[in-house]
Amino acid sequence: MLDPTEDLSLYQLRQATMADFAFAEALLTHDNMVGYYRRHNLVWRGDLFFSSWRESENFILQADGTPIGVMRVTGGKTTRCISATCRSHKATADGAPARSCSIRRTAGRGRVGLPNAS
Repeated sequence: MLDPTEDLSLYQLRQATMADFAFAEALLTHDNMVGYYRRHNLVWRGDLFFSSWRESENFILQADGTPIGVMRVTGGKTTRCISATCRSHKATADGAPARSCSIRRTAGRGRVGLPNAS
């Protein structure tokens, strides 16, 4: 949940470049999906993610200049899908990386993923 006392000017959203691809795939999307892939005996297909990356509008969420999330807009003229994956830029009390969450919204119906234990 958003902390109302947090300085939101620390956050920026910028257009992603190919230089952001490794961050988007390895650090966020693949890591967030690994549990799902294991549960369903699926294999991560980096080639398919790359193809999807090239066909999508991709944005990087930054906190104080450090990338912490990815927002992707996909679809055609009649259907648009917005998916966002981010990792908190704050560590937990024991110094471990904070948890992450995913949000996906398609054609007026939304699905929000609960924080992963990553």
